[in-house]
Amino acid sequence: SFFQIREKNLSARNLHTLAADCARVLENTGTRLLVNDRADIAASVGAFGVHLASISLPVNVVRDGFGNKLAVFVSTHSSNEVENAFAAGAGAVVFGPIFPTPGKSDLVGLDKLRAITESSEVPVIAIGGILRVMYSVPLRRALVTGSDLPYPEGVAAAEVLKVGAGV
Repeated sequence: SFFQIREKNLSARNLHTLAADCARVLENTGTRLLVNDRADIAASVGAFGVHLASISLPVNVVRDGFGNKLAVFVSTHSSNEVENAFAAGAGAVVFGPIFPTPGKSDLVGLDKLRAITESSEVPVIAIGGILRVMYSVPLRRALVTGSDLPYPEGVAAAEVLKVGAGV
């Protein structure tokens, strides 16, 4: 499983402190730490990897600077972006949004997710409105960035995602 830090408004210093604290908490748990956009901070705290958005540094720049020290996940929204991310050296793509979610209007939907997962030999992680739905696609990975599901439904959803990811 993964724990992703998505703090976009913290200073570099505060983000580093947060990431270092998270890395310590996650040590020896089997949960891997990802840091949004900041490969330098991810590498300095020993995170598993970095998650790059469309406005982030290109994959090849991160690879040139950090080699294979970091896993590189890339946000994608089309089959062309998925192909480009893997050609550039991404270790996985985050594909979505699949379903409606606050702040995202251009849905990719289940049909595109199905096509991507069937044609890809590397990890594709679905994102965007994933909770509260039943799946018709063999879903092995989902990224849950937030949930308003109360206990015990939130815990049950996390367990379903954990089991579905083969953890």
